[in-house]
Parts: sequence; C-alpha cells; structure tokens
Amino acid sequence: MRVETETSFLVNLNQNIGIVHRVCHTYFAYDAAEREELFQEVMYQLWKSYLKFKGESKFSTWMYKVALNTAITHTRRSTRGISSKSSMMSRIPESPTNFARHQKRALLGSSMVPL
Repeated sequence: MRVETETSFLVNLNQNIGIVHRVCHTYFAYDAAEREELFQEVMYQLWKSYLKFKGESKFSTWMYKVALNTAITHTRRSTRGISSKSSMMSRIPESPTNFARHQKRALLGSSMVPL
C-alpha cells in the first residue's frame, strides 16, 4: 500500500472505529475473547479490502458493511465448529470401564447396586 493510501485508511479507520466495536459487541456481548478475535478479523478484512473501496459510498457505510459481513461469517464458522464438536462427542464410544459397569447393571436388573 502506498503511504498516502495507508494514511488515508488510518485516518478514516480512527474516525469510525466505534462502528467496529459496536458490531463486535452486538455479536459477542458476553464473550470477550470472541469479541477480540472478531475485532482482529474485521481489522484484517478492512485492511485487505481497502484498495477495492471506490468511494461510491461513505467510508463509514463501507466499513459497517465489511464489519457486518465479517461478523456474520465469523459467527457461522464458530457455530459450525461447536455443532461439529458436539456431534463428534456424541459418537465417541464409552470407555471400557463405563461400558462394563453398564453391562453389569443391565444384567443385575434395575437395582442400583454400587459396583
């Protein structure tokens, strides 16, 4: 990035940084770590796509759109990760010790005798 472009980006970013904070807080109000991760991802996306900003809209409008799209994508990824982890956990077989205990209980009937 040229120096003028970089300076212009930083000036616009600093004037409108509240937009990014609001979007991050909206999507991850109770999880500071996720909020920080999303903030970093939004900053990266803004930096990466700034050369494509043509000035056809206000910088703040463009910034909000990038932040919002990044937040939606980040949320989808993190939600998919949680659901795939939980589905993996449900497929993990029980340990041999627990399996043996359940078999003994089943053979003894419904009595809950400590093993």
